[in-house]
Amino acid sequence: MALTCCDLDTHKLNNSNACCTNDISTNKDWLYTLKSLWFEMDIFGLLLLLVGVALLLIPLTLGASAPGDWSYGSIIAMLVCGLVCLCVFPLWERNPRLAPRAFFPPHLFRSTTVIAGVLIAFFYFMVYYLSVQPYFYSYLLVVQGKSVSAAGHITQTFTFTATVTSICTSIVIKYTKHYKYFVTVGASIYLLGVIMMLRYRTEGVSDFYLIGCQVLVGIGGGMLHVPAQLGVQASVGHGEVGAVTAAFLTILEIGGAVGSAISGAIWSSNVPVKLAQYLPEETRDQAKEIFGSVKVASTEYAMGTPTRIAINRAYQETMTKILTVAVLVCIPLIPLSLMMKNYKLDEMDQHVKGTVIGNTSEASDPSEREPFAASSSGHRRYDSEDDIDYDYDRTIRSVASNNGLRTWKSNASLHLDDD
Repeated sequence: MALTCCDLDTHKLNNSNACCTNDISTNKDWLYTLKSLWFEMDIFGLLLLLVGVALLLIPLTLGASAPGDWSYGSIIAMLVCGLVCLCVFPLWERNPRLAPRAFFPPHLFRSTTVIAGVLIAFFYFMVYYLSVQPYFYSYLLVVQGKSVSAAGHITQTFTFTATVTSICTSIVIKYTKHYKYFVTVGASIYLLGVIMMLRYRTEGVSDFYLIGCQVLVGIGGGMLHVPAQLGVQASVGHGEVGAVTAAFLTILEIGGAVGSAISGAIWSSNVPVKLAQYLPEETRDQAKEIFGSVKVASTEYAMGTPTRIAINRAYQETMTKILTVAVLVCIPLIPLSLMMKNYKLDEMDQHVKGTVIGNTSEASDPSEREPFAASSSGHRRYDSEDDIDYDYDRTIRSVASNNGLRTWKSNASLHLDDD
């Protein structure tokens, strides 16, 4: 009985030690996972970029309405902090110890095509938020006197036209194997459409010109956006397509945010001043209410009345300024499109090593053979001990415990000669 009790106590002690060991191992796994996510996703670099852009753009919209305008302490603080974050961001991204998996790998931006492509994305979406969105809809309601549904249909013309044009352009690229021609032609049409919007922004213009301008801008945008992204992706190796696509789309959205902030700054700093200047004496005290509600501006005062004439004039002059900035920002798209290389897409070497799934040919050089090829039994096939070590190093991050690692490697070695 005494021996049995001792054995039982020893067994409980071993179980307790095993539980403690498992808890420590689990804690280490969590810390390792968090550390891996921190570096693999470049979380701090992304925070620097997002915070820097946000702190620069928010004051552009709020500066005109803040107490003391641009001299307000909070506005100055946000601008300074935003500039500091954006200045630190490239330093962080270029440091291999701080950002081993940089969100914007510096070597990718040595390519002229990549630089031109991401700048095209930036200016393209910036122009969109200076022309089509967000204040063109209000302009149609107030100055042109359109209904809510009619104004919505006119502004949605861009989205429909751009989508159809993108699909058609992609089909043509599939057969021509070239993309650069579409980027240049699209940039030219895009610029023409924005110029036409500036030209026909007068009160009482026909729907034909309003819709026609949106169709032109949509065709240009559809021919510009997708081919530019394709050119950026084609200029890098297969393993870097994800990184360069993320950079392209991020810069695209930042351009939209910059365009929206600039248009908001122009709108909020011009419309109230012009309303106070143009409104007749009997309604001048209502300038703040008119500016704060597009419904009041578009429905409370009939067309032709002195107050409505003043409102339309304030809106039209402000919209003219915004569209003028849009035209100036759109001009660089054409030279940038010419900077991109005219790749023949079906002849591009994506620098892929190993056996491609679906390819019947074997790699002639054993060093280029994919070590993870499946054998007829369904197990991974390895050609040498080096392949096992290579596979082992790549899988170590996703295995939960040391026991699992040893078991996995042991099983891998059993299939070394499996065919």
